[in-house]
Amino acid sequence: MQTLLPQYIFHLIFINMQMFFAERARKLDPGAAVGTEDAEKYRAANNLANTFNILSFLFNIINIFVFTKQTQTLGSQAIYRIWSITDFCIIVCNITVFTKVFFNVSLSFIRIVEAILIILIWFKSLYYMRLVGAIAPLVDSIFVIMREMLYFLFIFIIGIIALSQAFYIIGNN
Repeated sequence: MQTLLPQYIFHLIFINMQMFFAERARKLDPGAAVGTEDAEKYRAANNLANTFNILSFLFNIINIFVFTKQTQTLGSQAIYRIWSITDFCIIVCNITVFTKVFFNVSLSFIRIVEAILIILIWFKSLYYMRLVGAIAPLVDSIFVIMREMLYFLFIFIIGIIALSQAFYIIGNN
C-alpha cells in the first residue's frame, strides 16, 4: 500500500491539474479573433489542458498495469473489494475523459464524467489514510457504519422514490 502512495499522489495531482486547465480553457472564448490576446490565452490554456490530459492518461496506463497485477493476485476477490471497484472506475473515467481530445464529446457528458472521476480519486484517499495510525480507526468506523446502514438506505430510497413520484403526479395538476 505504501509503495502505491507516490503513484497515487502524482495521479491525483495530474487529474486535478487536468480538470483545472480544461475548465479554464472552456471559460475562454475559442472563437476570438485570430492573433488577439484572447485567442492566445485560449490556445495556451487548451494546450496545457491537453498536456495534463496526456500525462494523466500515462499515469492511467500505470494504474492499468497495477490493477491487472492486483486482480491477478486477488483473483475473484477483487470483484468484491470496494477499492478494486474504485480503481476500475477511475481507470474507465480517466480513459473517457482522455477520449475528448480525439472525439467530439458533449461538454455536459464530459463534465459529469469528470465530476465522477474527481469524487472517486478523492474517495481513494481514504484507502491511504488508513496508513496513519490516528486516522485508521476513523476510516474503518465510517465503513462499518456505511455497511450497517445499507438496509436503512434501501428502505429510505424506496420511500423517497414513492414520495417524489406522488408529488410529481400532484404537481402535474
